[in-house]
Amino acid sequence: MTNDIYINGKVIDSFSDWSPQTEHPAITIQRKEHDKRIELEQSLKMSPKTTIFVSPEPQEMPDICKSEALLELEKKYYQLLKEQRLRLDDAYSKVTLMQSAIEPSEFEIQDELSQKPFVYYEVAH
Repeated sequence: MTNDIYINGKVIDSFSDWSPQTEHPAITIQRKEHDKRIELEQSLKMSPKTTIFVSPEPQEMPDICKSEALLELEKKYYQLLKEQRLRLDDAYSKVTLMQSAIEPSEFEIQDELSQKPFVYYEVAH
């Protein structure tokens, strides 16, 4: 013998899932809107993504815009210009590394102040 619960002549076997016939109309509307929102999110996730590439440096001028004389000069001096560009890049990176090594960090400043506070502060009389 089972201990069934009867409400309005119907057996209630679970209190978590009510049938759509006994569901409140507002909950039905809310459920439909929620299903539509989930469907929209899924369609947005499935849509193809467009990737935009942004280059920080200006691109080289296309050959269409260059005159014949400029193309000839470029062919003649390309290797020298490329070597000079590489040397300049190397020198610039060395300068920036040296500059970052010279400047003290916040931790170094705090450490120095904690070790020698009286060197940097005057006591007011």
